[in-house]
Amino acid sequence: MADKNKRAGGFILIVEDDRGASSLEARRLAPLGLEIRCAYSAKEAIDVLKSGQPGLMLLDYSLPGMSALELLAELEKSSIQMPPFIVITGQGDEKMAVEVMKSGAEDYLVKDSVLLDNLLDRVKRALATAELKRRLRSSEANFRAFFDTMDDIILVGGLDGRIIYSNPATTRKLGYGAAELKKMTLLELHPAGLRREAEAIVGAMFKGERDSCPLPVQSKAGGLVPVETRVWFGKWDGEDCIFGISKDLTREQEALQKFNRLFNSNPAPMAVSSMPEHRFTEVNEAFLKLLGYAREEVIGRTAAELNLFIQPEKQREIGEHLREHGRVINCELKVRCRNGVVLDGLFSGESVVSQGLSYFLTVMTDVTEHKLAEEKLLRQAEELLARNRELTRFNQAAIGRELRMIELKREVNGLCGKLGEPPRHRIAGDGAPPEPGPGPGGLL
Repeated sequence: MADKNKRAGGFILIVEDDRGASSLEARRLAPLGLEIRCAYSAKEAIDVLKSGQPGLMLLDYSLPGMSALELLAELEKSSIQMPPFIVITGQGDEKMAVEVMKSGAEDYLVKDSVLLDNLLDRVKRALATAELKRRLRSSEANFRAFFDTMDDIILVGGLDGRIIYSNPATTRKLGYGAAELKKMTLLELHPAGLRREAEAIVGAMFKGERDSCPLPVQSKAGGLVPVETRVWFGKWDGEDCIFGISKDLTREQEALQKFNRLFNSNPAPMAVSSMPEHRFTEVNEAFLKLLGYAREEVIGRTAAELNLFIQPEKQREIGEHLREHGRVINCELKVRCRNGVVLDGLFSGESVVSQGLSYFLTVMTDVTEHKLAEEKLLRQAEELLARNRELTRFNQAAIGRELRMIELKREVNGLCGKLGEPPRHRIAGDGAPPEPGPGPGGLL
């Protein structure tokens, strides 16, 4: 346990020119389990403080060559961190006590008959108080560091709207220095023409009627910074205040503008619809041109209301696939134009989430001409197959006639043999060269 206390509290420094008194004080503080170091002059105390930070310093008010208050003033001017301290004096003077406490002392003790009896408890209390202060300073430092490192604009204003605090991101993005901002009100950060609207929106936010303000803020140079601002009530340095966080939407706006350029200039028909209502929220020019609609006829309506698709069963299957996988790729659907013409479309799309809302981004490829070309090629292939079948039947018939002719020639040759006459036909494959042509006896 003593080792743990040693690590947590460091050591206690007793600054006392009376060696006997410092020895007695050290013995009384032994139960703390902390290392006790002694310094017998202000100079020795400074040397000890240069080597490390004590958990607490017991400081005798009267020191040779330099009083306790002079030592504290010297520490203030130096780079040495001021430790928590208790002042001990042999003079129980009320004015002196006030002076000592104003200097930052945790406690003020008088060298009397009960000093040693009370010393341990007073030191324990001072150590606990010092630890709480240290934690508070650490929390405040962490809190400020968190605010200071955030990239969003963070402002704290009084109930009268004056700016109390601004983080470095505010200066970086708007160009105002911290001192300049403290002379301004929160509403003055909005363009003059929007301040009345901003005031009304903030009032609605405090009533719970709105949760954010979409109005931009204006930089010192006059440029507009797109932001989304949220505010709430709180306390700052014990005073009622208004906290405001403005999320810089510059990158989002740039990304959106880039998307809009790509979306609107894309030669393929594209559409964005809300989920799960499937209402069109945006369509590009290629979509309108292909299907023959005006934008106001499409936005806010569903494909079913426009009667776009003529294969409801297939459309439902694609919807189920989208809900299960979050995307569809190369799905064929027939789509009806405003003038009734039916086109063949190849659809791909994906679910996207923006600011907590779900949308479906879809792209259509018009494959009508491709399908027509496929059908034409298919018809031509079928015609070629039919002709091939006719030729096959013709060839088979021609071959059959040729075989029958050979058989007849063989019969004639056979009859000639029976009559004692030479054969009239020479037939290939029968040991004789083929006939050059009809003989004197005619075809037979």
